[in-house]
Amino acid sequence: MKKTVFILLILFLISGCSSHPVKYIPVQIKTGDEFLVRGNTCLGEGKYSKAGKIFIKAYKNYSLNDNLIGCGSSLTGLATALFNQGREKESFLVLQAAEKYFIQSGKVKEQETFLTTKALMLIKNNQLEKAGKILAGINVSTTRLYIARAFLNLKLGNTDQAFNFLTKVNKEDLESNSFYFYTLGLVLLEKEDFSACEKNLKKALDIDKARGNSPDIAADLYALFCLKKKEKEMNTALDYLMRAFKIYVITENTVQSEKIINEIKILKNNGNKDIWNEKFFMNLLTNN
Repeated sequence: MKKTVFILLILFLISGCSSHPVKYIPVQIKTGDEFLVRGNTCLGEGKYSKAGKIFIKAYKNYSLNDNLIGCGSSLTGLATALFNQGREKESFLVLQAAEKYFIQSGKVKEQETFLTTKALMLIKNNQLEKAGKILAGINVSTTRLYIARAFLNLKLGNTDQAFNFLTKVNKEDLESNSFYFYTLGLVLLEKEDFSACEKNLKKALDIDKARGNSPDIAADLYALFCLKKKEKEMNTALDYLMRAFKIYVITENTVQSEKIINEIKILKNNGNKDIWNEKFFMNLLTNN
């Protein structure tokens, strides 16, 4: 009930503020920008509930000045925060509202950046057909778009096509692009090039650690778990799994936490009887 009231409140604010634009006030634009930066910082730290509240404040400031890109960006941030809390339905409702602002702005670059973000969220939500249609409609070739198309093809099982898209990216854009190295690592995992896979996943992990990006660190660690499990190095694999699980618990990501618990059950059923015990779960919650 509380969640329903929350989303209705957001949609009310969206409709009310956008239909009654107020005189441009530079101070509130600046305040909106400050809230947007703070919200994105909280997203990177995995503080999704706090991030959502900050993005709402950003949206309120931008809407007072009819700042379309600011409104769209803050709602996109809110949608991302909701999505990472497992509130997918609400997330896509807010994302739909955000899209209207980008369309109204008439700015093609910002629209296509938003659409790439939307497509990536759809991929993570296993809405692959919808994501594919969105990505196919984006005309401007960017590093992020190529990586998104690679990620989609990876999910579809088209490993060679995924790898092909990754070869098209501008290498000058990659040094700090952890998502590129993460996606390439997953592609190489499917191609069973384990040495190159590990190199790229660890590169992604190093970048995300330097940024303090908890959600992406957890994703990198889980990918390394999958690699080591394939290599049958179970002690190392479980170490990565524990570290990923701890981050998901701290950031209240119940979806990924449950995914790891199910993974442990599968490992136990496959003969790894020693991992389903109290000591193991104490380690999950206390070890880095």
